[in-house]
Amino acid sequence: MLARDELRAFLARMLGWRNDVAVELALRSVELAVAGDTALVLLGPGDVVPIARTIHWRVRERLQPFIVADPRRGDMPTSVRSPASCRTVAAAFERARRGTLCLRLERLPMDFGQLSAQLRAARDVMLIFCAHPRAEAAPLLTRPAPIIVPPLAQRSAELNRIIAEFAGDALFELGAPTSSFTAADHAWVREHAAASLTEIEAATLRLITLRTSRNLSDAAARLGMSPVSLSRWLGRRKLPLASGESSPAPTWFPVVELRRAPPTLAEIWREHVLHRLEEGHDGEEHPFAFGDANIRIAAEEWLERIRTGREPWDAEAIAGLKSLLGVLNLRLGPRSDKPAGGRR
Repeated sequence: MLARDELRAFLARMLGWRNDVAVELALRSVELAVAGDTALVLLGPGDVVPIARTIHWRVRERLQPFIVADPRRGDMPTSVRSPASCRTVAAAFERARRGTLCLRLERLPMDFGQLSAQLRAARDVMLIFCAHPRAEAAPLLTRPAPIIVPPLAQRSAELNRIIAEFAGDALFELGAPTSSFTAADHAWVREHAAASLTEIEAATLRLITLRTSRNLSDAAARLGMSPVSLSRWLGRRKLPLASGESSPAPTWFPVVELRRAPPTLAEIWREHVLHRLEEGHDGEEHPFAFGDANIRIAAEEWLERIRTGREPWDAEAIAGLKSLLGVLNLRLGPRSDKPAGGRR
């Protein structure tokens, strides 16, 4: 568990640095919940279960269980996006021993009423209720004081500090140098991934992991994600420059004109380049360093595989790929080592 001052600092980040009274009340509520004296009530817009899990990580050991009793999600293992869940309170309670049991007030399991007294009497399970702020007056929520998480839209003046502190946590956790999170990275998180505290926390960790990994697959493995999930998270967003890269910043999927290619070919092409990105290339400083010249090389290699029968595509696909190469040549101009057009 964090030291009291560190826990107070984290709660201030979550609730607002100017909200001293709320922070002190929240600190007391967390301490009582950890001791098993009462349930912790967490109120906020949207789904606050991810925030509950973050609090769990701050006050418990990482290996101690965090289980959600959720009849809608049912019995599911933990994942990067979602904590482990059980359909019933009874099953969740057993799995949460020496850890945390979390419940959404708006969808309590059918057996909650039968076990509520047992839950409140348990000393080895921290109990957290999550709900929307409008549920604050619900008679079920007996507690010393709820933690009410304000929406980030009300904290725009503190957003830069929030991003910086989550980035500092990620740098410490990964043992990464401070140069792994630049001012450009900070601006990128603010623009693309700052809708909630949970999103900022995930974005800073993932971005720094990507910056300090050999390639996408390596970063995904370190994050406990699949390469496909990580690539989907990146999507089509422009990524900030890594140290030593030249402007303009590369994009995750190549910005090329695909209107001349059949739709199915465009999808296949995207997957092909994604596969190349996951593999990485010797001498590349960063997995995002995949410029237009490399894209054209990949396209030409792919065309050669089609022409030699190693990838059996029909004539329409071959024509579409040739058109794509033509667009690339128009964008880039002739290569220095070959006549304009290359292998068409």
